[in-house]
Amino acid sequence: MREYISIILVQHEGEPPKTIRIRKAYLKALFILLGMLLFSSLMAYIFGLSLLFEKLYLEAQVKKLEEENRKISQKKQKLGEEKRLLAQKLKSLETRLIEIESYLSQRGITNIKVSGGLGGPSYQGSSHLDISHIEFLESRAKQILSDIRSIPLGYPVYGRITSTLGWRKNPFGKGYEFHTGIDIEAPMGAKG
Repeated sequence: MREYISIILVQHEGEPPKTIRIRKAYLKALFILLGMLLFSSLMAYIFGLSLLFEKLYLEAQVKKLEEENRKISQKKQKLGEEKRLLAQKLKSLETRLIEIESYLSQRGITNIKVSGGLGGPSYQGSSHLDISHIEFLESRAKQILSDIRSIPLGYPVYGRITSTLGWRKNPFGKGYEFHTGIDIEAPMGAKG
């Protein structure tokens, strides 16, 4: 068995050919080394591609998270503005309720004494809204509505006015009398 491989190099300028002898074991080692180099290059290329794809994926995720963060920031800003407007509306409602109670109290309709506030903190510039205060305002509004409903305001029924308040001819006898009410013509049992 031959241990060498001969390679003959022919030169065109007329010089004698050169012979190169290489041991087969060296040639095998060279091919194995080249194969390993090619394999490791291929693996490095594949690994580089996977890193590139991972980088592109992560960049896309970062952009997506930045967009979500921007939207959340916008929502947070909008909620902050709505919270500020809600606090203003709450303060306005509180002021209106005080005005209503004061008006009714001045006319002796309720026994409420208004002393410039309904209780609880002022919400002007407050950092949070207190649900218990809102519930308090709701209950006060319900109480005032209940008080107002118990007082005869306006006409009790709809119909033609047949007699007004004041002096009138007595409809049941002779002379004049002072009529202390208003007579309204309506069917029996009519509701206002």
